[in-house]
Amino acid sequence: MKIHGSTDIILKSKYGRVDRYHSENTFQSAVLAEGLRNLGYAKASMYNSPDASNPPFSEIVGGILLLDKNDIPINSQFVPLGVKMTGNGAFGVTNSSAPNELGSYNSAESIITPSSITFVYDWTTSQANGTIGSVCLTSKTGGYIGIGNSISQTVSSTLYDMERNGGGADVCPQTSLNTYKANYNKIVCDGKQYSFVLNGTNLEITKFKLPLKKASVFDCIPQTIIKDVSGMNYTFMGGSYIVSASNKKIYLTPSGTIKSNPFYMWEFDTTDDTLTEKTYNFGFSTINVSVSQGKIFAPNNSSNTMGIFNLDGTSYDTVECGTFYTGQYSDYGAVVGDFGNHTLFNHRNNGDSTVIVYLYDSVLKKAYPINAKVFGFNRTQGVRQDESSKALMYTFYPSDTQTKAYNNPLYLATINNLNNPVTKNLTMAMKVLYKLEQS
Repeated sequence: MKIHGSTDIILKSKYGRVDRYHSENTFQSAVLAEGLRNLGYAKASMYNSPDASNPPFSEIVGGILLLDKNDIPINSQFVPLGVKMTGNGAFGVTNSSAPNELGSYNSAESIITPSSITFVYDWTTSQANGTIGSVCLTSKTGGYIGIGNSISQTVSSTLYDMERNGGGADVCPQTSLNTYKANYNKIVCDGKQYSFVLNGTNLEITKFKLPLKKASVFDCIPQTIIKDVSGMNYTFMGGSYIVSASNKKIYLTPSGTIKSNPFYMWEFDTTDDTLTEKTYNFGFSTINVSVSQGKIFAPNNSSNTMGIFNLDGTSYDTVECGTFYTGQYSDYGAVVGDFGNHTLFNHRNNGDSTVIVYLYDSVLKKAYPINAKVFGFNRTQGVRQDESSKALMYTFYPSDTQTKAYNNPLYLATINNLNNPVTKNLTMAMKVLYKLEQS
């Protein structure tokens, strides 16, 4: 059995004109299978926490993304960089307020049968205005949170937890009783978990394989490596770290302490177990520096910006996405993480307890808010996307003995690149019919 689908975009002008655009979509079964994995012990599959009131399709493909480009590569697991979201929607969700990108699921017109599903979504004249180049189905969670409200720059009053369907189990429960595991200097990189403990002038690194995408009889068996750091700036580094990673390399920076220049960072290469020290001058005092997607994210501790640098120390970008204030970052631990092809970070408004999650696009050099709750943050380390499994992981706080994992909910279950992009404006209401059927 194969699943095939089609999309109809219907634009209705307030002057009475109706335009209909029909196109065929590609169903990505391999990508969908990745999004439904259990990730070994982690119990990450949405089948662990099903919505018993609806069949599983409502969560598996119950989200829709309207993207501004019509050249999304087939087999893409996540939305590519450089692509903006014009609109989004989720099964069972209606929206008549902020954000303007989020439309409404039309349950009255949607048709569900044992062999065919037709989702119908509506956007009013004030919603999802802009260019639509492709229409993709994703999970309900992914469709709701979106890849960034680039038009409205606001978020919904109700925010989704990205791991709302996960089981929340430790990725390797047998190790929780071992003392090397009971610290928060941990990260998962290329299918292995690493922990770091500074003992005098020795950095003790413990690693073990995890049963994530692949399983082995040698999973969860620890190996310890000792690195002499007496010739490095170990007093600057201290023993409490922000641990991040990129391209199979792990980066350690001091945690919870404001640092001036020169700034030091340790790089551990997991391919050959070498440790090197890097020196930077960011031009401002900073705290809780992280690495994501090959870029260094250094919060400016005295302004409302975050400096973004290449790994060689050259400046890449500066992001302003709200009102930062001094001390915010020490309140929330690590603030930067990975998410698909994007970088994830949060900020809190000055004098306000509201925390907003942003996705940063390094091609557009923009950070846009998403309809998601803070997750992973305020749990010692930021969210880390493993290279080999593409799973999202974080250290669970306050126990510091568990690592949780879940699947990225913004997978592209289908891709429908339109032959020609469609433009919606304030004079038009829009209806999208997305059909899936067995053939």
